[in-house]
Amino acid sequence: MANRHEIDVDGDLVLTLSRMRLADADAEAEDEDETLQNDELRVSSKVLQLNSPVFKAMLGGKFKEGTELAEKTGPEPYDLELPDDDVEAMSILCQILHNVYVPEIPKPMSLEKLAYICDKYECINALKYCGIVWIRDWLQQFDDEVPPMSDFCHLLVFAYVIDLPVEFSEISWRIFLYHEGPFSTASEQVKMLVDHPLLHTDIIKCLEIKRHESCNSFYKGVICPMMWDWDTSDAACSRASKALGYYVETLHKSDLLPRDIDFSKHKFCNLLDTANQRS
Repeated sequence: MANRHEIDVDGDLVLTLSRMRLADADAEAEDEDETLQNDELRVSSKVLQLNSPVFKAMLGGKFKEGTELAEKTGPEPYDLELPDDDVEAMSILCQILHNVYVPEIPKPMSLEKLAYICDKYECINALKYCGIVWIRDWLQQFDDEVPPMSDFCHLLVFAYVIDLPVEFSEISWRIFLYHEGPFSTASEQVKMLVDHPLLHTDIIKCLEIKRHESCNSFYKGVICPMMWDWDTSDAACSRASKALGYYVETLHKSDLLPRDIDFSKHKFCNLLDTANQRS
């Protein structure tokens, strides 16, 4: 039994999507009566064609779907099966295209799935405004409570695909701040970004270059006081040597000295916090 969602009650098209799939043959063996649970989205083919060149070619051209839709004369909408598309992502996209209110902010993972749909059907422009609002809402929440790194990665993919450079920069900055240690393809924290099919830039490499440069600048700033010309000529005045000794001691307590070349045990946000506390 399919779940019908009337996005356009007068729509001439029903998108049929599979919500649940059997993972493998073993799952099928456990329950031979298991069936796919489909969701149906009733929409307007005209709206889809206006916003997506892919749907325009599929439904308005000489493809099988377009021919059958044009020749259909009955009152029932034409059924178009899209078994490979995510139900929630396609539903959100169709609601936006039809100017239907989306009541909840999609989760970061859902936004990544939405990025796949928008990339597939080439309709990123329709998502720009909503995308900006959603990302800014999430970042505002994340400023109060830092989420798992995967949430930032989901948002980064979405911002990249929808072409939101300001939001992409803000998300990248937070990944830079909260990532522990150097960026690499072996990092569990950002492994989902490695060879991601929607990312056409080596994000990991770019982040690591910036982090390495920043770590070097930070280290130079840390050791700079040790290079000053401290006046210790007056044996009776030991304030300079005490100050320098206290400074070095605090660096050791903060695990900033002795230092490995990339502060591999630190998040950059913690380095900045430590520097502010010691300044």
